[in-house]
Amino acid sequence: MRNTVIRIVCLFLTIAYLPLNAWSTTPPNRIFQVFELDQVPSFDEEGMNLGTFLELELIYPMEAREEAIEGKVFIEFIIAADGQIKSPNILRGIGYGCDEEVLRVFEDMCKWKPGIKANQAVATRLVLPITFTLE
Repeated sequence: MRNTVIRIVCLFLTIAYLPLNAWSTTPPNRIFQVFELDQVPSFDEEGMNLGTFLELELIYPMEAREEAIEGKVFIEFIIAADGQIKSPNILRGIGYGCDEEVLRVFEDMCKWKPGIKANQAVATRLVLPITFTLE
């Protein structure tokens, strides 16, 4: 009987001292992939979609124009739970100033609507291809 009481008291003390977020369904510092989410992040700039925003903001670098460089720059970044863009990083670039231009735009980009998992905003890792095409 005494062992049972001690076990119950220990169990109660353990539960009582757990942090409040220990019962959360999503770990606070976890970064999710898009396929794990209930709702994917979305670009949120006054009714403008991401493609239109990039067309307006990206400037084709002069060096790339002169060398007739075309191709895709792959950028990886994290959309934090508050919608901020974090840690933009070029995974594969094409050079001639295009990689730096993509980084510039993403570093200055507005907030997104964050991804949702179990009714909570969560950090999400995204990889996007940005295409440079001469017209």
